[in-house]
Amino acid sequence: MLRQRRGMQLDAGVKRSWKKKPRIPYNGARKQHNLAHRVNECNQRRHRPGTTGYLERFFGIKRSGAVYGCIACACPLTTVAVCICTFKNPDGLRDLLQGLDTQLLETVRDEDLTVAVVDNDAGASAAKVLKSYAASGRFKLSSLNQPKRGLSSARNSALHLAFASQADLFAFLDDDEIPSDRWLQSMVDCFKEPGNAIIVGPLEPRFEVPPPRWIVAGDFFHHRFTDSNDIAGYTGNVMMRTAAIAASGVRFDEALNAIGGEDVVFFRALRARGFDIKCSPGALAYESIPRGRASLKWMMRRWLRAGATGTLLMGSGNVGWRNRIANAARGLGRIGAGSIMVVVTATTRGRRDFAAVARSIATVCRGVGMLIAAFGISYQEYGQGYRRDT
Repeated sequence: MLRQRRGMQLDAGVKRSWKKKPRIPYNGARKQHNLAHRVNECNQRRHRPGTTGYLERFFGIKRSGAVYGCIACACPLTTVAVCICTFKNPDGLRDLLQGLDTQLLETVRDEDLTVAVVDNDAGASAAKVLKSYAASGRFKLSSLNQPKRGLSSARNSALHLAFASQADLFAFLDDDEIPSDRWLQSMVDCFKEPGNAIIVGPLEPRFEVPPPRWIVAGDFFHHRFTDSNDIAGYTGNVMMRTAAIAASGVRFDEALNAIGGEDVVFFRALRARGFDIKCSPGALAYESIPRGRASLKWMMRRWLRAGATGTLLMGSGNVGWRNRIANAARGLGRIGAGSIMVVVTATTRGRRDFAAVARSIATVCRGVGMLIAAFGISYQEYGQGYRRDT
């Protein structure tokens, strides 16, 4: 800093350049880097003009003015909206809200966190739980009812609540999950890096009843991530920068309300716009697995749906008789290869390693899904079974 001593003259150019550089008043607590000073400094710097170029550099998004200047702020971001979509699961929603109330926070104040809940049941089955939480919960509550059934519609409504809250960050959790006590803080810590816009966390299963040993051995319900940059992203446990996602214009495709796969399309579109998806191993959440899901029958339906949805999401790659024949051939190839693998693994391993047999069955089921999708038949997981596209 330039100081004008007695008898010393500064030329006009130096004076002007010095006056153009306002600085944050010194606070003695800066040496200790305590929370109060860091949050205060962030609030002063967040909307300061002149932070140009960060959206273009990190996200590939052009902007005018300093509307999104706070995205590039390296200070801890303190306002968060946690979005939850629920459908006829009041007990799961209650457990999730209780899990949020036990969060250990360091750089987020309670008053700076909003819980945004979208009830996708036209009968408002979550109303009682939401009323109770609004009266005695730890955090602010924002909720709405979305009677149009489907995950895409519900999640678009959740995005609306997140954008309306004007929070720096927003997260998605499902109503059958419970976050670990440091889930939120671990997520927020990742956004100290200005270039991070999307962070996903791992999911660990919690079975309501002891599952078959082969399900545990096969690790079928875990969602783990490495430090690899090749992360597809999913809405089960994710946090994103609000302004960046709002500016991208990407939303969930409501044409996929019944068949699923809307999160695949959503994150694929974001990656196409230059967004990178990173992981936070410490942002752990636990997924409740009921008795009915911990079975081979349920898993086979899920594998079939994955194969069918993957083919339908190819868009133009599944249009025209040549593409359909090619997709049908790929499906038949998977069915054939998977069937051989089932016979071989069942003969050589049998009950000693049924997880290997199940993986071979998964290959067959995905092939069946690809085959039926090639002929315009979708598996309506959230609708009414199988349906031919018209």
